[in-house]
Amino acid sequence: MGIGSIYMPKSVLFFRDFRGLTGGHLKVADYIKHVRSNPAYRPIMSLSSRSLPSDLWDDCEIVGPDFDPELADVLFLAGRDWEAVPKDIELRVPVINLIQGLRHADGDDVRYSFLGRRATRLCVSTEVAEAITSTGKCNGPVLVVPAALRPDDFRPDASRSNDVFIAGLKAPELALAVMDELKGRGLKVTAETEPVPRADFLGKLREARIAVTLPSAREGFFLPALEAMAAGCLVVCPDAVGNRDICIDGETCLMPLARQSDLVGSVMTLLGDREVARKIVDGAKRMVSKHKPAAERRTFMNVLNATSPRNIILTGLPRSGTTLACSLLGQLPDVVALHEPMRPMMISGLGGSEFIDTVVEFFDAMRQQIKTEGTAASKSQEGRVPRNPLGDQVIDGQRVKNIDGNIISVENVTTPRFDLCMKHPAMFTARLPVLAEVFDCYAIVRNPLSVLLSWRDSGMSVGDGHSPAAESHDPELAALLRELPDVLDRQIALLDYMFARYRDFLPDRTIRYEDVISTGGAALSAVVPAAKSLEEELSSRNRRLVVKNADTLHIARRLLENAEACWFFYDQSDVLSMVEGG
Repeated sequence: MGIGSIYMPKSVLFFRDFRGLTGGHLKVADYIKHVRSNPAYRPIMSLSSRSLPSDLWDDCEIVGPDFDPELADVLFLAGRDWEAVPKDIELRVPVINLIQGLRHADGDDVRYSFLGRRATRLCVSTEVAEAITSTGKCNGPVLVVPAALRPDDFRPDASRSNDVFIAGLKAPELALAVMDELKGRGLKVTAETEPVPRADFLGKLREARIAVTLPSAREGFFLPALEAMAAGCLVVCPDAVGNRDICIDGETCLMPLARQSDLVGSVMTLLGDREVARKIVDGAKRMVSKHKPAAERRTFMNVLNATSPRNIILTGLPRSGTTLACSLLGQLPDVVALHEPMRPMMISGLGGSEFIDTVVEFFDAMRQQIKTEGTAASKSQEGRVPRNPLGDQVIDGQRVKNIDGNIISVENVTTPRFDLCMKHPAMFTARLPVLAEVFDCYAIVRNPLSVLLSWRDSGMSVGDGHSPAAESHDPELAALLRELPDVLDRQIALLDYMFARYRDFLPDRTIRYEDVISTGGAALSAVVPAAKSLEEELSSRNRRLVVKNADTLHIARRLLENAEACWFFYDQSDVLSMVEGG
């Protein structure tokens, strides 16, 4: 795939003027690793002509400063990187702007002038986000993505050969004065006031019982304090504004004034008061757990996946309105929605990374086909995705299918940067643990009683309490269902399994069928913002099969007694009201 291709993998172009290791460079390198972890994207690094060699960029394809940023799919800018790109490029190429410092909000700083340029801004702390937002100059969304630790930070050493380590690079005179006084009190103390290799810095943290980390007066985040917590140290760190998310006085560390006497006093408190020390150790552990790389990567991927052209995964309960959602989304300009175009059983044996690669390649193939042929693979009726794959006519107790083909015509695409949505209820639900880490994923759910009743006459495997596509991709689900001889028990177990997937992996990206109906489809704007314009005449089918008889009451009772995960999205009263009103 050539650079600048509109197809997968999308290129994400970074810029750096590297003349020595800094925390800012390390964080950019972390984001490069996030991009590299997703086969849908590839990172490219444009280095200035005066940049020094570094292994930080080993995960990137390296290009020179004369590389044309217009050829990239996404630009990732930090610090003064805006100076390396043409004016108004953000009108043609999406920009993600990492903000790591408070000085971006200072009117006399050159970075301040960049706030008016269109971008999605990722701030490493709440304080940074509040600072730049308060300027009133930000052009585009401002999000907080708490800075994560690097994997090599999570290695606390049980043997502590040093009492105190002082990270004093930003306040060397103060660090040396504190060290001298603590040594005078008989403590074993070391201080670092010059740049050292990162591995050496982390090693000194792991050797110390207490870490005194000295920030500048105003920091955007101040990672050393969090690194010291991850290393298992008791931390002393003065206030630096941007460190207030992680440094909570008396809970995760002690926060004295940046004065010799106060810093020494805090160290002695930690050495002498076991209760204070215990509380801080526990609080620091909780704080560290919130800053693992996976959380930062997941939030960033949500932002990256939202840049056009988007590849969207849609899943949901069988018979919950996922096909209706595809049909409605496919009406929108520059949106193509595919109804179960893949063959789940043929790829069920793939491991997680192989499965993701296959989905990425399929998206790419469909984009190529849409561009060259104006068609795409999808279950269809007369060349379109129907609103319901099943008709109302019933033959031999089963509803007749509204599907007569496997291709749709695509006539609503005017730009190569169109959104492409692909829907598979069972397979994608089973694979959500890996899909949600990579793709823009959404789910559709429906009143659980309505779903169970709909399954009974669907003519699908769910009518017998099985889902071959889901079971083939999740052997544990298959084993669970095999152990249940009763059909209704299997159906409720399968239903709850699916609801649990959406609760665990898409808690904020799950849309209720009832909301789609009541808004005329506009609720799908959570998937594609343009859907807010939908005003379709839709009617709920929830009560279609609800008959107030012993059979329905039995199903409702078993559902209320045995289901668990569905109540994350629905209340039990939603089921009771259907039975009582049936």
